[in-house]
Amino acid sequence: MTKIFAAIPSVILDKRRKRPDGSYPVKLRITLNREQKYYVLGENLLEEEWMKIQNASISEGRLKDERLKEIKTKLFGSIGYLQTAKKTIDKITFFSFKEFENQFFKRNQPIKITNDVYAFLDLYIEKLNKQNRLGTAASYNTAKNSLKDFKKNLKFEELTVEFLEAYEQKMISLNKSPSTIGVYLRSLRTIANQAINDGIISRENYPFGRNRYVIPATLNIKKALALEDIGKIYNYKSIEFSAIDKARDFWMLSYLCNGINIKDICLLKWQNIKSGSISFVRAKTERSKKGNQKEIVIFISDDIQLIIDKWGNYKKSKTDYVFPILESGISLQRERDLIQYFTKTTNKWMKRLALELGIEANLTTYVARHSYSTVLKRSGVSIEYISESLGHSNLKTTEFYLDSFEDIDKQNNAKFLTAFTKTNI
Repeated sequence: MTKIFAAIPSVILDKRRKRPDGSYPVKLRITLNREQKYYVLGENLLEEEWMKIQNASISEGRLKDERLKEIKTKLFGSIGYLQTAKKTIDKITFFSFKEFENQFFKRNQPIKITNDVYAFLDLYIEKLNKQNRLGTAASYNTAKNSLKDFKKNLKFEELTVEFLEAYEQKMISLNKSPSTIGVYLRSLRTIANQAINDGIISRENYPFGRNRYVIPATLNIKKALALEDIGKIYNYKSIEFSAIDKARDFWMLSYLCNGINIKDICLLKWQNIKSGSISFVRAKTERSKKGNQKEIVIFISDDIQLIIDKWGNYKKSKTDYVFPILESGISLQRERDLIQYFTKTTNKWMKRLALELGIEANLTTYVARHSYSTVLKRSGVSIEYISESLGHSNLKTTEFYLDSFEDIDKQNNAKFLTAFTKTNI
């Protein structure tokens, strides 16, 4: 709903009445049309102190006075009063000062600026949970627990190149992979960047980057199967509707449908299927700006249709899920749990199938996505087409080829995916 009259928040030095010590109160001012209301924030500043705060950038660390630096962060930082007021206003459909006050002051707690890395991580994890980014929040929490096992208490001034190198060596001694170490340290780097923006640490003391500490690169382990191995999976004879039969079908569905991941399969609804194709936007990009989201369109081949007919939900209204994995009206946490369980179960049976077929690869649903793109690349399909079909919105080459592939291209390119000898699926 578009808000015709938007309330405007600002933080001001209220110079209408001077205090005995020559300072003035800092207040939050909310303006709606010509009406204004002021809220005391508990800070008092001299006019010259206010000017220093106004002229200094938090991120550039120009404020040397620790007291003023902390006040500026409370007022203008990413979790400060001004940003909190803006977010509160955005959540209110029909603005009223009373509703604003109820939401803004509901916790009745001062904003805490902390130099504790783990406390800062907790604040960030809380923010992710409120945004329903449950998977990301869980990842950050795992990183925090790993760091706490290495060092129980950690201040931002202790976040040095030496600390990061020691932590990396400890993780290596615990046989952690470069990928795992990278995930943990990228989470820590995000927090360090946020701390710079909030004025908690200076840019000069930032430990990451060139000529400082570089996060270990992920090993480029081959995850794609050879076409011969994919053919073994395709032609495998299993007891119909058994657990291994279901796992194989959904693995093949991922492979045949542009490497679609399991979460997107679970979220597919009948409204995503029309005119012989499946159209959807990856759940992974749902937080992106709408202009950056890429709709993926998949031509429904005979093989894909067989799997949909075999495992599809008998309810076929537009808002019903295609496959009976999720239920309508469940919480996001429950949705995440069901998707994780389905993925884990599929991977378990695919690994058993790999043993039976003599496939040496760690056969997971993620391998299906890599195999899709690799098979097409080896078959001479353009990188641009593959990038578009995977929904890689961050690749510049994709921008030049959006909507440039006709349906006949989709149908012809889909044939490469089953270029092995077929019996039946």
